[in-house]
Amino acid sequence: MNDKVICNASPLIFLSQLGRLHLLNDLFKETFVPYSAWDEAVRKPNDVSIALNKMRSSNKLSVFTVSNKTAVSAMIGRLHLGEVEVIIGAGELGIPNVILDDGYARNKAKQMGLNVTGTLGI
Repeated sequence: MNDKVICNASPLIFLSQLGRLHLLNDLFKETFVPYSAWDEAVRKPNDVSIALNKMRSSNKLSVFTVSNKTAVSAMIGRLHLGEVEVIIGAGELGIPNVILDDGYARNKAKQMGLNVTGTLGI
């Protein structure tokens, strides 16, 4: 079991839709989600938001705010806010493991020295 991971919205949504959200707890001691990715994942009231809120309320998932807004602003462009906050948040929290599905985001995270996996890797 890896120690900690930071996850973007799309893997949370896909794992929830597949009924496999529990795999995050099976594979990682702690799962973190930046606030922007959390907001994207639970924006619509549906089965996904219910499952994610249940996971959060049972302390199996933590939502955090990225502090370095300047770094976030500098990286916005081809990357969406949630992807950028996963990458910047990994540095701020000292967590080398991230879950991202977008190819460009995965490449950028690897360039930053992070260990990257996606939904299929989970």
